[in-house]
Amino acid sequence: MQDLNELRQMLLDAFEYRDGHLYWKKKKYVRKPKSPVGRLNKGGYRNVTLNYKCYYAHRITFLMHHGYLPKVVDHIDGNKDNNKIENLRAATQSENLHNSKRNKRSTTGHKGVKWSKQKQKFIGIVRSNYKEYYAGAYNTIEEAAKATTELRNKLHGAFAKHN
Repeated sequence: MQDLNELRQMLLDAFEYRDGHLYWKKKKYVRKPKSPVGRLNKGGYRNVTLNYKCYYAHRITFLMHHGYLPKVVDHIDGNKDNNKIENLRAATQSENLHNSKRNKRSTTGHKGVKWSKQKQKFIGIVRSNYKEYYAGAYNTIEEAAKATTELRNKLHGAFAKHN
């Protein structure tokens, strides 16, 4: 297994970072020097192949700049192809999930807000650390969304993402 410092040095030798993109430093096979690296995979992340091994560009960028590699590298703005170093941060899996977008199947258009048939009101729910927190029941979507946003800010802090 390759040492992290050796891997970092190999990446620094192979790639140049400019404006959120990685570029090849040397010509190898059909690659031209100074050409952008990688391609987008089905999940929207940019993959890079080096020495027959596949790497994520955001993880390469983080390691090149910080010298260590956390278990999860979070894209602050949620754009998986925005690999500017200012947009990347170390996170836990839980924090990364806090920073996720609203579910596509949401019927209210607001993250954590749903209609309760039982109460005949809109309710807000925020999940954090494997628990559900109740934001209350409200007559309007807007009231429920506001309460849910406030609770999410309190529980998730810098990783709170609202829609």
